[in-house]
Amino acid sequence: MKSNRAALVAGAVLAAALLAALVAIATSSDELVSALGLIAWWTVAVAVVLGFAAFLALRRRGGALKVAATIVAAAMGAAVAFSASVYVAAPSLLFYPHFDEESFAQLQAQPQAEELALDTGAGRLSGWLLHNAPDGAPLVVYFYGNGQNAAPLLTGFQNNDRLGAFEGYNIAVLDYPGYGKTEGEPSEASLKAFGLAVYDALAERDDVDPARMAVFGYSIGTGVATYVASQRDVDSLVLMAPYASGYDLYNSMLDVFHGPLGALVAFRMESAEFARDVEAPSLVLTSADDEVVPSASSERLAAALPRCTLATYEGFGHNEYWASPEVRAAITDFLARERG
Repeated sequence: MKSNRAALVAGAVLAAALLAALVAIATSSDELVSALGLIAWWTVAVAVVLGFAAFLALRRRGGALKVAATIVAAAMGAAVAFSASVYVAAPSLLFYPHFDEESFAQLQAQPQAEELALDTGAGRLSGWLLHNAPDGAPLVVYFYGNGQNAAPLLTGFQNNDRLGAFEGYNIAVLDYPGYGKTEGEPSEASLKAFGLAVYDALAERDDVDPARMAVFGYSIGTGVATYVASQRDVDSLVLMAPYASGYDLYNSMLDVFHGPLGALVAFRMESAEFARDVEAPSLVLTSADDEVVPSASSERLAAALPRCTLATYEGFGHNEYWASPEVRAAITDFLARERG
């Protein structure tokens, strides 16, 4: 009886400690630490609870059986909890929906910036068309990174003299589902539908030549861009810091998603598979020092693209591509060559 009471007290203390740790991690300012920590502690908590339940259920049995059952129950609970929480929670690490009112208002005051509100089969999409060249000029359809937003992206290009990379092109940037004023929630399926809806809606405009539409993707947007290029007759494709598959993104956060654990990857976005159906000339830009998307993943995607130019750089990380004059020059030269 005393041993049972001691076990109950120990379990209560451990549960309180786990709860306190969960609260501390959940309120962490680092989103990656918070999410991964919650997954880890949830796994431990379920394992402890099931193991403790098995221990109590078999408290009258022999010591060996009781220990074995406790270990098995804890292990099974940990496996189930880890698998379920990773599959459900991990995709949220890839997206940071937000809306920047200040940059949105700045674009509204500019005559060359046209606010877009497109009603499509993928829902109501919001974004901007920046008239960087005369009507009828080629159009770049830009799919941005997971922490970006259409309005601050374009104002950032303006403020940092980066529009020159798109000389001779107009630029369209629409917000992903859940971002800006666009309806919906971001996921692999919604991003694929979004990409095609954006491309098709823009191709129908009177001031856009469908035969002169380039597609540009950065970071997580490269999967969307590659998918669109595999489904539509795009003029050219530019991919900055691209990944060959969603598995590579997961493993860049926690390198365990191999073999059977690969089944836990919910955002698979198989860019290398899409690439085989891309007929347009493409440019892949990667950095050996990219800490988010390994250059090996970008190179694997480049190898799958039938008409690809691969440009590999050194000395800058994932968020520093646009600061590189060499990268901007490569984009300008490629687009100018494809524009003819």
